[in-house]
Amino acid sequence: MLRIALAMLLVMHGVAHLPGVVGAWRLAPLAEIPAHTTVVAGRFDVGERGMRLLGIGWLVAAVLFWVVAAGVVGQDAWWVPMAAITAVLSLTLSVLELPYARIGVVVNLLLLALLVVRSAGWLSAAP
Repeated sequence: MLRIALAMLLVMHGVAHLPGVVGAWRLAPLAEIPAHTTVVAGRFDVGERGMRLLGIGWLVAAVLFWVVAAGVVGQDAWWVPMAAITAVLSLTLSVLELPYARIGVVVNLLLLALLVVRSAGWLSAAP
């Protein structure tokens, strides 16, 4: 049951990356994410191409979270390291997209903490 809940959270976290794709590629207007070409709270202008690259990063992270969710459900051994890699990617994207992705920073830090606790053996090996 805990495994299914974790998988569902990972799927939802992947879905939460999709506005990053939509905003970066300007596929639709989003009130929460106005069109911009700067990262790190407006400190660095990366231009349209840079934003499109970030959009690809958001899409890759979304797909990876869905793959990790499948690994959790299937109890595959690779899901923990893949989740860590994906969370670091997502955390990096979230920091670049501050302040819009501030919730993502918190969620990714919590996920990484959970993975550390699980890997240290402080949590049952069967989420």
